[in-house]
Amino acid sequence: AKRNRNKVITNKDLFFISQFKYYESKEKTKRRLNYKNVYKFGDIVEIDGCSHYWLNGHNKFTMLLAVDVGTNKVVSIHFEEQTETLNGYQILLEELFNNYGYPRTLLADNRSNFRNNADSNARTYQAVKSRGIEFITSSNPTFKPHVERKNETIQKRLPLFLQLNKINSIEEINKNKEIIIDFINSSCKTKEKISVFRSVNQQYNEQFFDLPVYRNVNNNSVFYEGSWFAPFDKDNKPVPHNKTRDLKFFIGTDKMFYFRNETQ
Repeated sequence: AKRNRNKVITNKDLFFISQFKYYESKEKTKRRLNYKNVYKFGDIVEIDGCSHYWLNGHNKFTMLLAVDVGTNKVVSIHFEEQTETLNGYQILLEELFNNYGYPRTLLADNRSNFRNNADSNARTYQAVKSRGIEFITSSNPTFKPHVERKNETIQKRLPLFLQLNKINSIEEINKNKEIIIDFINSSCKTKEKISVFRSVNQQYNEQFFDLPVYRNVNNNSVFYEGSWFAPFDKDNKPVPHNKTRDLKFFIGTDKMFYFRNETQ
């Protein structure tokens, strides 16, 4: 009898052969959120702060920034040595209101002075709300993505711009805010849209973003943050005040106090 020399492939052999497969690695692609920006200029403004080494040979200091969502434009900027302060945001918002007007909505971090619940006594929140602006805050960093991305872009580009233009101090930076904003907006993609900012009314002193403080009167004076203060007129003469009434005064962006009667 002849021996069968043909190779016999059993089911078991086929099973093992099928296990050896080679897969080519697939290139990962980034997915972008595709949405239509339907907001007008002034519909929503995001504000935030970040610390960075803005100048060579200097320590970190803070940049406060306001970005319009509809156009992706920087609409206000301010620098200060300390971390984000109440006075710094005062200046940022006052310059925004004077240059463009009141936006419909402000988005910010959930800071104590920005807290937007119904029982909040935060001075900044109350001052913004009294101007008819919706003020929304959140502790989630993705809540205001436009200003977060703009912070990253400015950190990469602004230090070299300051160096080339021989701007060497915070004071010089704040004196040249206009050209800095023009540089940032010219180097970033922006969109032109219809403005819905509401103009400030100077008849009611809306050009000043002063923060109100209420205190009881004691011997024509009020106690605030460990010191006593009394109202004086422009001629440096004391202004008498009824002891039975509360006194309302304002903290200006210049850190000066301005007194006003409750009924005014």
